[in-house]
Amino acid sequence: MDRVIVSGIPPFDGEFELDLSTRVFSTLEWRWIKKISGYLPLTIQEGLEGGDPDIFVVMAVIALYRAGKIQREQAYMTADLLAEPPFDGSAIQIIVGESEQPGDDRPPASSPTTNGEQKSLDVGQSESESTPSSGTSHGESNGASSALSPPPTGDLGSETSAVFDPATSES
Repeated sequence: MDRVIVSGIPPFDGEFELDLSTRVFSTLEWRWIKKISGYLPLTIQEGLEGGDPDIFVVMAVIALYRAGKIQREQAYMTADLLAEPPFDGSAIQIIVGESEQPGDDRPPASSPTTNGEQKSLDVGQSESESTPSSGTSHGESNGASSALSPPPTGDLGSETSAVFDPATSES
């Protein structure tokens, strides 16, 4: 089960399901992804692989919305609140591919990653829909669970983040 864990950001603390392998994003959710993070369907993988903080925020917003914890009109305000804590891997975690089956002996997901390796994921596509572009698929699962977490060191800014400017944006 894919999930988002929010810690230390009341009233949003908790663990929320985010089924990325079988439930595709709605048009509304893609709008949030675009406006909050600046990524589009063909570029979101770059943000996930790069650990862009805005991707973590928008995935948390979507998980909270799907869980009924926020209403549609609260999405942008919630994103602003989720973006306030330091981006250190503890406030928002995305857990991908962890199984809940009894007897599953996979190691638990951890955050933040310390060896720089992160599992990428093909958001909004099932395995049968994803097609590799260079002979290997970034979304293939090897059966191991992983946590998408920000890199433990480095610049917290992101060159791929977009800033929404209502004066220059078209509706």
